[in-house]
Amino acid sequence: MFLKKTAFDLKNIRWFALVPLAVEWVVLPFICWYMISRFPPELTIANTLSQAQIFMPIMAAFPVIFILRSYIENDGHEVLYIYGSVKNTGFLTVLCVYVLYALVLGPVFVWFFSIYGPLWYELFRTLVQAFFFLSLAYLLVYLVRSTLIAFMGTIIFGAIMLFAVQADGGGGFFRQFGLFAAITDMNPQPYEPEKYLIVLGVSILLFIAGIILNRRYFH
Repeated sequence: MFLKKTAFDLKNIRWFALVPLAVEWVVLPFICWYMISRFPPELTIANTLSQAQIFMPIMAAFPVIFILRSYIENDGHEVLYIYGSVKNTGFLTVLCVYVLYALVLGPVFVWFFSIYGPLWYELFRTLVQAFFFLSLAYLLVYLVRSTLIAFMGTIIFGAIMLFAVQADGGGGFFRQFGLFAAITDMNPQPYEPEKYLIVLGVSILLFIAGIILNRRYFH
């Protein structure tokens, strides 16, 4: 049932559902292709992964926020909460969107693999970061009860975290515990599995908090 509901929700938000596709399949590949066409792959891997880190994870939150707008802000949205399916499958819809988004990332990483070789850890890191942003957006929507504030809050948080890891010195707090990886020309593929296991744990906690707020909505 929730698969049909998710398909209906994606159809309901119209072109907003296509924004992640446009970013991941058009904008990001064009930027990476431009860099690769000018320099050898071994000189562009850091820039490519940096651009991927900027665009890929946060796009996971985009469709979720606009899907939840129908249940938070649209006229007559209170009536939807009469039905138990809205409360009981809301988090399943969010998880379904996450799985679909992971499938969207698939072709991009296949292309990356063909150029740079296996990037399994980078794929893992991107999926964890995406789940973090999705969980954060899910929580913020029901916490502030405004999709605009949740949308801006998610973007601002991501921008702050990205700026912090770039501005932080070697071995600084944000490089060790921040959301984003400190990708540099000298270290284009930082390997930090413990760090992203912690991020995954925090993401799960945010997601559970979102479920609780979803269940309590209008109670």
